[in-house]
Amino acid sequence: KICGVFIFALFISITLFVVDPLRCGRNPDGSLSMLSNPGVICFDSGEHFVMLFLCIAGILCYPMTIISWATYTTCSYPSRITSGQGLQLVHRHRFLFQRFKPQRYYYGLLLLLRNAMLALFPVIFTPVPSLQIEIM
Repeated sequence: KICGVFIFALFISITLFVVDPLRCGRNPDGSLSMLSNPGVICFDSGEHFVMLFLCIAGILCYPMTIISWATYTTCSYPSRITSGQGLQLVHRHRFLFQRFKPQRYYYGLLLLLRNAMLALFPVIFTPVPSLQIEIM
């Protein structure tokens, strides 16, 4: 129960940390370097390739796993409610379902997906900072 609350609370922070090696900006000489560590040249240095490997592993281990689990739990909600196991599901995953009306049980998943997109905006729109401000 409390772990689920921490997952929701820290989801954006950890996702931002995991995708940090993907945030590259242009240098005056035309090369790309990481915005958080300009000494690392993107897609050209061994350090960055190691960071990319860890980034992909981190994405698979944290954000994708959490989103997959929340999607499975949300999709199984209607069948489990009708089978009589609904109280156990709602009690165990109340951080995902309790904030919303029972008819809107899927809003927790939508909130988690919104948080994932919010964490990915700085990566996707790195070249256009003004657009980042408008979107957020």
